[in-house]
Amino acid sequence: MLTSGKNKAKETKADKLHVWLVSDADDYRAMHDYILFEQGDEGTLYECEGEEPVKPVAALLAAAGFGPGTDAAPVRVQTMPADSVRFVRIRGFEVEADKRASLEFAVRVVLRGGLGGFTSVLAGQVGFHRAVFAFEYLWAVADRPQVLVKHPAMDRSIGGGQVPGAIDRAAFMNQSLLATITRGR
Repeated sequence: MLTSGKNKAKETKADKLHVWLVSDADDYRAMHDYILFEQGDEGTLYECEGEEPVKPVAALLAAAGFGPGTDAAPVRVQTMPADSVRFVRIRGFEVEADKRASLEFAVRVVLRGGLGGFTSVLAGQVGFHRAVFAFEYLWAVADRPQVLVKHPAMDRSIGGGQVPGAIDRAAFMNQSLLATITRGR
């Protein structure tokens, strides 16, 4: 079967899964990280939503087997469409789309701190920073593919060629500044 170049590009894009560690673009929430799964034109963000603070000593004793512990995670994993939040890509990787199910399972386990041992204690103490650890774990599960690094200022050319760009255009291309400017609208 022959396919045109345009159809082949669409097939290739849908056959790849992109996994990104992303940060909220709003400066007030910039320390809030998510895991982004992108496939084709669809994207899903994974984040932790806290139930109640974990007491470190109680969690440590429970993980070590010295006390009444519970396997219940102190957080739940929430998903949302990628277009519902402005975010900045930090680093990511690309894998074949057939690995999506195993990576989705892994992201839920690691975000909840369910890897066994003392990882639940770590997960309970690092709060929203757990997405950084989750990304590293997902990268290992995906057999350590090439890591892609994004820098917002290097994403696009501002002026294009020799023409200087307008200052407001540069500001609106920066997702963090754009989120702050449009916060009250």
